[in-house]
Amino acid sequence: MKQVPYAWNTHIDSYFQKFGVQKCPYKHAVYMKQSKKGDILFESLCVDDLIFSEYYSSMVEEIKKSMIYEFAMTDMDLMSYYIGIEVSRNDENIFICQKKYIMGF
Repeated sequence: MKQVPYAWNTHIDSYFQKFGVQKCPYKHAVYMKQSKKGDILFESLCVDDLIFSEYYSSMVEEIKKSMIYEFAMTDMDLMSYYIGIEVSRNDENIFICQKKYIMGF
């Protein structure tokens, strides 16, 4: 069982490389892809959770569709909770809060 995280990380790394997604040399759980138009997609991986971030949704939709064929994946749409952090947003801002984490869930 100790080898499962290593196998998963190796598999996702090779998958991302196949699609031109590069691993950040400074933060090993962060990946980046830049389109020919200059759009940038950031991906953050924490164990088996993956967060996509970009200005335009075309790159996110493209990679989500391709990942559905490769992995048993559930699209949770916009992030509302992630590793102890609550995330909410309005038209202008994104807010994060750890109240549930501090209160002991």
